[in-house]
Amino acid sequence: MDGYHFDDRILNTRGWRKRKGAPHTFDVAGFAQMLARLHSNDEAEVAIPVFDREIEIARNSARIIPRSVRHLIVEGNYLLLEDLPWSGLSGLYDTTVYIDVPMQVLQRRLEQRWSGLCAEELRANIVKNDLPNARLVYSGSRAADFVICQWLNEVAERFGEG
Repeated sequence: MDGYHFDDRILNTRGWRKRKGAPHTFDVAGFAQMLARLHSNDEAEVAIPVFDREIEIARNSARIIPRSVRHLIVEGNYLLLEDLPWSGLSGLYDTTVYIDVPMQVLQRRLEQRWSGLCAEELRANIVKNDLPNARLVYSGSRAADFVICQWLNEVAERFGEG
């Protein structure tokens, strides 16, 4: 899904750069077209974009998915949102899984992710963007077919994987 982030130039023009990663900062229609192509499996291969975190940009046609692929895992925070345009994607999934991470675990992971930033930038990323996005996912997503829940997170924490 991250291959469908709007480019920073678009985000800057729209005044959305500080909210990069929020639901409205993705090309959901483009993402839907890719999912529909993959779901129909009519083409010998489908080129998909991949987000390059080192340079914070989506690389177009960076990965090829051949027709022979029978199972494809699509990952993203907003895939189960009940609001349009995200809710329009639901018919393109065969099975859905939700990973239920407690807010305090998520906040600790976000602090680790952004640990290289100064305190002001860390706060801006977490408090003004990441946590509001997480709360939206918690409150605005439809039920998944399967939920991976707290006990798995606790086991991961004990073994240093959390």
